[in-house]
Amino acid sequence: VHCVNWLHAKAVQDRWKEEVELIKSEVRWMVNCFDSKCRQWEKLGAQSRERG
Repeated sequence: VHCVNWLHAKAVQDRWKEEVELIKSEVRWMVNCFDSKCRQWEKLGAQSRERG
């Protein structure tokens, strides 16, 4: 019984570790997306100012 409880606890811990890694990746992807959009808007703003 002790071994089964330990294995269950280990599985729960592993799932939480995986979830944390996924969330960290999602945050990085979101930051990269916002950085990309920021560069796009800056480029559009510069083009607009050049055209007058």
